Amino acid sequence: MTRLAQFVTKLDSVGGSELLLGPGRPPLYRSASGLLPLPGEGAIAGAELEAMLEPWLGSERWTHLHTRRTLACVLGLPGQPRLRVRCTLAHQGPTLQVRVLDAPLALSELHLPAQLSGLADVSKGLVLVTGPSGSGKSNALASLVQQIAERRRRHIVTIESPVEFLHHSRISSISQRELGVHVTSFAIGVRSALQANADVIVLAKPEDDALCEIATRAAHSALLLCEVPGRGCVPTLERLLAAAAARSDCASLAETFVAIMALELLPKKGGGRVPACEIITQSPALGIVLRDGKPGGLTKLPEPAFGPGSQTLEAAKLELSRQGLIETR
Repeated sequence: MTRLAQFVTKLDSVGGSELLLGPGRPPLYRSASGLLPLPGEGAIAGAELEAMLEPWLGSERWTHLHTRRTLACVLGLPGQPRLRVRCTLAHQGPTLQVRVLDAPLALSELHLPAQLSGLADVSKGLVLVTGPSGSGKSNALASLVQQIAERRRRHIVTIESPVEFLHHSRISSISQRELGVHVTSFAIGVRSALQANADVIVLAKPEDDALCEIATRAAHSALLLCEVPGRGCVPTLERLLAAAAARSDCASLAETFVAIMALELLPKKGGGRVPACEIITQSPALGIVLRDGKPGGLTKLPEPAFGPGSQTLEAAKLELSRQGLIETR
């Protein structure tokens, strides 16, 4: 077993969600209480870290890292699950961030609200998943995609950078495409998916302008699931609405919007972390504000103005506390 594989095995044994390697310090892992040193491991010298990374990444990715100064990909290790890998170059030397990609879990296994399962039955429109980095967006989106694949007979096309969770289904057709490998842009990938009569199109982290342009074309005829960075439902929607207004395209966003969920990971009782999920769904009042496109309009809407199944982040935390999953403060 290579030393990297040993690190990943230890990461699993301590229940960590992320491994961070850098020169001159011991390996760190992310726990519910923050970053902690990996037990039994000492500091890694820069030359030692490079010797571990170069053969694992391969010559093409190693060259990419030193040319672009950053690299994001998905790799494997013998006897280990797929790993989401991010490498950067810093003054001290290369740094490595690794997250384990397990098979997609059911929404209930992630402790996500039951009402999200209803999104699997939506035939067209725009569904957004947002949250800060490391909040579980990719897990939640993968879970929703897998549920659609298992419950509905759908033609599903994903456009990702890179392809992370692998999906399988006996009743659905699933095509996972990597940006820069199988398609050159989100717009071209979506156009190709529409030409192939896709029922569900999944986009991982498109830029706001690209998302608004794509939503105009795709969400009228297919279900468009998008993972976007952000903090909170309303701020993320406000940002996308501003991008739509700049394109004079607020009407399209209002017509296609179905729901947005915003995730925040909280320390879980007994170790690990659990997502609290804020949800906003479409309603007549929200549709009017989206169509109007004025800045700040969404922040003025009271909670009852949102659609069925909506819930605040505070309500989500109270429910997690009621289930005994988090500590009550």
